Amino acid sequence: MAELVGVSTRFYQMLESKKPTAIPVDTLEKLAKALKTTPSKLLNF
Repeated sequence: MAELVGVSTRFYQMLESKKPTAIPVDTLEKLAKALKTTPSKLLNF
């Protein structure tokens, strides 16, 4: 998934942690697209 989104494995592991830090909007959009969902659903809005 990290490769698909274009981030390092370490950064992706941080995203999956219980308390991720700030996520760049473009990375959030790429992640949502890879998971076939929307950024708002990833953020539980």
